[in-house]
Amino acid sequence: MQSVTMLKKLGAKQVLGDVKKVVASACPSDGATADVYSIYGVTNGVKTGTGTYGEWTAFQGKFEAINYASSEKFAAIQCFIPEPLQTLIKSALQESDDVKFAFTVSVKRRDDLKEGYEYLVTPHSEAQANDPLEGLRALIPTPKPLSLAAPEAPKAAKSK
Repeated sequence: MQSVTMLKKLGAKQVLGDVKKVVASACPSDGATADVYSIYGVTNGVKTGTGTYGEWTAFQGKFEAINYASSEKFAAIQCFIPEPLQTLIKSALQESDDVKFAFTVSVKRRDDLKEGYEYLVTPHSEAQANDPLEGLRALIPTPKPLSLAAPEAPKAAKSK
């Protein structure tokens, strides 16, 4: 089983490192997109503040992320989620004590933007969130392929 790196917070920078380098490597031309990581978890609160780059919103709870390029796994009790899902999850928290989510984050190269890219988010199926076996399924390690010896070919009949 692969280890999980525990972090204080999860966001694109923590999962991917230098996002601009990832975009340059994964998206060779303007408009190209690439799936770069998945993030999933359960949030039960929101924390807001102001920093160097303006206002920020962080969700509190239990979260994990998987970097698609390196297969590294990360976990944290705080995460930053790109829009438009950030607003949707904040709204859902006003109606519920906790909100479960799982989605893939992609980057799209945009030469017309100052940063040179934008984030795209694709939610995973809601049906999976209601799957009663999902938690148990996650406990089962990924099986390693068996290396079985090839069966012997039948011997040709001798001709007389």
